[in-house]
Amino acid sequence: MSNPSYLALSRELADMAAALERPLDETQREEAQEVIGWARLALQSGPAWSRIASAPKDGTPLLGYVRFARGGHVIEIRWDRTTGEWVTAPPRRVVLPSHWMPLPKPPA
Repeated sequence: MSNPSYLALSRELADMAAALERPLDETQREEAQEVIGWARLALQSGPAWSRIASAPKDGTPLLGYVRFARGGHVIEIRWDRTTGEWVTAPPRRVVLPSHWMPLPKPPA
């Protein structure tokens, strides 16, 4: 795997292992493998939702979570610097998202 996050995690785990004063026993090895498994799952699942206050306001297209009367929806949004509002992709509609995340990369 060449994911930069995975490589950083690998380095961090290697540094932690090098700092140990004695080898792990069987239970500790199993616990370490479980932690590594959870970390891999987190990296594979992609970015998590963040509160809208932390979103970039430079016009970058994002995924936004917007609550409407009939429930919540995930839609493409961006900050309109001219009006100072969150808007949807055309047809342009002003929305009040609660959360955001980066758009996924397109399929290869």
